[in-house]
This record gives sequence, C-alpha cells and structure tokens, in this order.
Amino acid sequence: MGSTMTVGSLAANVNVIVLAATIATSMCSPTDPVGGVTWRPGLRLSRLDDVDARMLVREDANSTEPVVLFRPDTLGADQQMTATSCRDYLAAVEAGFRPRGKVGLAQEQSYVMDCYILRDLKTARPPAAKHLPNWSYTLLSQLPPILTWGVGRRETNPALSWMATRDGLHGTAITEREMRAEDDQGLYELTLLGEGDFNGDGVDDIAVAGTLRVKQGSNERSDYYVLTRCGERGLLVLVTEPSAPFRVGSFKCTD
Repeated sequence: MGSTMTVGSLAANVNVIVLAATIATSMCSPTDPVGGVTWRPGLRLSRLDDVDARMLVREDANSTEPVVLFRPDTLGADQQMTATSCRDYLAAVEAGFRPRGKVGLAQEQSYVMDCYILRDLKTARPPAAKHLPNWSYTLLSQLPPILTWGVGRRETNPALSWMATRDGLHGTAITEREMRAEDDQGLYELTLLGEGDFNGDGVDDIAVAGTLRVKQGSNERSDYYVLTRCGERGLLVLVTEPSAPFRVGSFKCTD
C-alpha cells in the first residue's frame, strides 16, 4: 500500500491569510515599484514584498480538486502529496514528487505558470545591462532547443537554435506576452512570465513557460525556463536546469 502525505496550506496567523486573500482578488500591477523587475498581470501579485503571502493563495480557484503528485518509495509503492498552493506544490516538487496522467499534467499547468516565477522573483533584481531581443517570432530562431520530446528529440547543440532542431517550426499566433507555434508533430505555446536579473549577474533575463501538445498522441507537458543573452547578438542561453524543479543554475554572463 502507498502512503499519503499532505502539505499544510493554512497560514500561521490570520493576518497572513487576510493579506493572501487580498492579493488574490486585487488588480495587480505587473511592475515592481523599484523598477526593472516585471511579471505578467495574471500572476495576482501587487509587489515583490507580497510574494510569500501570494505563495499561500489557492492556485486553481476554479477547481475543487487539489493537484496530486506521486513518488515511488524504496519498496516500489507510491507515495503521494496533494497541493493547492504554490508553497505546497514547490515543496512537493523539490522532494521529487511529480503529477501523473493527462489529468494531473493538465492540472499542473497553472502551477508551472505561477509557482516557479514567484520563487524566482524573491531573489530578482533590476538588471544593469539589457541584451534581450523583442518578443516576436524571431525568438524561434534565437531560443536554444526547448520542449524537446520523443522522436523529435535531438542531441542539444549550443550552436543550434530551437527552430534549427524542429523541422517546420513556425509561429501561428502572437500577443504581447504569448506566442504559439507548431511543427509537423507538435503544438507549442510560450508565455512571457517575467523579466529581471534572476541569476545575479546584472544582465537581464526572461522567465518563460512553455507548453507542448503532441498532435497525434496524448503527450502534454509544461516547462519553465529562465533565459538570458550576454550580448546584443547570438542565441539566448538557458539559465535554469532543464527539468523540474527548474532551479536557476550557476551560469552567469560575467563568468
């Protein structure tokens, strides 16, 4: 029999609960008052000082079911944890728990969109130098290989762009913060989550959520990336680890 663990999602005191509820319902500014650090308006965050309280807010208010994450124990049985907030979810992922099945992966999407950027905003700073390109279809030829999967997976070559490793990849729709693309095998969606210096090197970075849906099959996945560029030209560089919990790594443009 597997064991079940639940991460507590209640705040330690009433004041924190009230503050979290206020954040969840307020109209949010996407820019920190200090300037230079921004995030998408839908994050439900008014200012950087409120990140810890925002972590306690129920993540998917439209769902009555928490996301369930699993991890095999040493005997091969399943342990599971449930998460309703970003604090719960990040604790579970850090401990090696992952969602399973199409329903679980679909439930996880809102957590990927919100929780990792909230974590990284806690240490973000205004950048001193800015080299990132504009948000446009040109990014498809400037991003490193991301959202790799299945038969389309190739050896990652730092000299090749995402477009160079996916046959027929092209943009299909774009807004100020979202971009859709597809190739012969998959549908992709990128969302610009935030901007700032996330790795402490003084150079601007972007945080992006990427979603993959296979055209013929049930493969669906959401990833989180922090990317940078150390000069005015060239490919962007992945700053985060390639898989969950997508920690910001040691790469710095100043090294």
